[in-house]
Amino acid sequence: MAVVIDSLAVIECTSRVSALALAPDGEWLAWGDEAGDVHLHNAENGGEYAGFKLEDGISFLAIHHSDTLVVATHSSDLHGYERKGGKSWSHTLGGGCDHLAVAASGDVIACIDGARMLHLLNASGRLLARFSGGELMLLT
Repeated sequence: MAVVIDSLAVIECTSRVSALALAPDGEWLAWGDEAGDVHLHNAENGGEYAGFKLEDGISFLAIHHSDTLVVATHSSDLHGYERKGGKSWSHTLGGGCDHLAVAASGDVIACIDGARMLHLLNASGRLLARFSGGELMLLT
């Protein structure tokens, strides 16, 4: 007999979802679409926080422990947003974000941009280091 897990909620989307992030504590989630809309959803009570719109399609989303949502787009910069949608910081990238990873501790954000340069930032969006060498193609 197959095991079936019932859904907690069904959320309709108006555009193709291109990125999804779930908070480590499971209290909220965020998803972005190709139209540049970012939706913030409270998983506990099913309500939606105020979302926001960017001028480019969303390529990656990540949530780190301080309740900051890291938003990367296909062809523009990297941004940090508060849980309620207020913008905290921005970091300029060359050609958008091709890969994004956040350390489990939340202290380091790593991004490879369209120019194949690695950017290492702290949780406040301050640049820690840049590295360019060869064809950087993956983060782990």
